[in-house]
Amino acid sequence: MGELNFMEKKDSKQASPEKTAAQNSETQKISLRTAVRNIIAGVVVGVANVIPGVSGGTMAVSMGVYDELMESLSSKWKKHIYFLITLAVGAVAGILVFSNLATHLVTKYPMQTGFAFIGLVIGSIPMVYKRGTIIDGERKKITPSSIVWFFVGLAVMIIMLIFSKQNIQNEVIASINGWQFLRYVISLAVAAFAMIIPGISGSLVLVILGLYETVITGVAQLNVMLLIPTLMGVIIGLCLGVNLVRWLLGTHTQKTYMAILGLMIGSILTIYPGFEFNLTGIISILVMLACGVISYLFARTDK
Repeated sequence: MGELNFMEKKDSKQASPEKTAAQNSETQKISLRTAVRNIIAGVVVGVANVIPGVSGGTMAVSMGVYDELMESLSSKWKKHIYFLITLAVGAVAGILVFSNLATHLVTKYPMQTGFAFIGLVIGSIPMVYKRGTIIDGERKKITPSSIVWFFVGLAVMIIMLIFSKQNIQNEVIASINGWQFLRYVISLAVAAFAMIIPGISGSLVLVILGLYETVITGVAQLNVMLLIPTLMGVIIGLCLGVNLVRWLLGTHTQKTYMAILGLMIGSILTIYPGFEFNLTGIISILVMLACGVISYLFARTDK
């Protein structure tokens, strides 16, 4: 496979500590193959974020880019600029180009599409479990407290599933006053925070908060009065969420991954479209298996 002209070249000689420190602060270069992989992962994450019930964070885990994304959105973003650019290109393409196709598939082929996303989740479970049990190269036993956090994550998804079944009114808001502006910013911050947590769907949070239709309509119509608080809320939510997740992964690694595992397994309940034992059902199972294999292979390539 060819390489981009910014591909990093490795020195066979032992680098000095000063040189190593300088290299660690330099921008990480990526190959053409990695760039394509990041774009594909971005498309999947972008599509997931516009479908209620499907977690963009879970899809990032499934595609093997979650950990690097968390690090990239911190103060080290310059080091991962090529990763961010390629992932962002895919995400924007997923939202603008493929979201209509995804929505059509969800509407016309709900069972097959639902099982496709379930396959993506299942395929990444071994990788998440490995991250929680092999820390700094050493295998760790799962502690009782980590098991508790697994069930906490699972319980959160069950609660969200219950709320999602409620008849929540989602009216389109065309203009907003001062109080609505504040509510809008806070709601979008909560949704953006949820978006980066594997298992939790930011779109589903907006549905529960009664703002999903407003956000989708505002973005589609480029309503500036709605786009401003949307961007403010998203930036606040992402900044707070990324720092919190990175702190948890760094200081409570096993507990965090077990909680993520509970959220991911619980998300299957929110995605599950029902099942009928017929040709459609058989095709759905085959689609799930295929997507599971794809997700597993993508997760294995995560560094």
